[in-house]
Amino acid sequence: MKKRLKWIALALVLLGVVIYLFTSIGASKIATDLVQAYADPNLYQNAIIKVNANETVQTKLGIIEPIEKMTIINGDVHYTNDNSTVQTTIKVIGSKGKGKMDIEANWKDDSWIYNKINIRLTDAANTKETIVIVP
Repeated sequence: MKKRLKWIALALVLLGVVIYLFTSIGASKIATDLVQAYADPNLYQNAIIKVNANETVQTKLGIIEPIEKMTIINGDVHYTNDNSTVQTTIKVIGSKGKGKMDIEANWKDDSWIYNKINIRLTDAANTKETIVIVP
């Protein structure tokens, strides 16, 4: 019985340390932002529509595929202003290549207003290029 109590006490202490570290380094905010972006597919779907309408993107990357849920989780997301402003970067895959999409947007009147959408490319020679979709 004493051995079991020691293990339970140790598990509770470790759980407390993990919770403390999680909250003290801001990981809870990061997790909250990722979950919110994951739950709002329109943020990315509407941006992809604008990107796919750009001739330069079509020439260099081809048509951008719809964003998968894991792509959002692997990206970078920051919400501010009571979650009405977002800055996010995710990987995008086109029929001709890959890149990254940077988005800055504001939530207004039940929709996202895009302040910035950029596609960043890096080719095999490590040459970097940014295609501005929304300035």
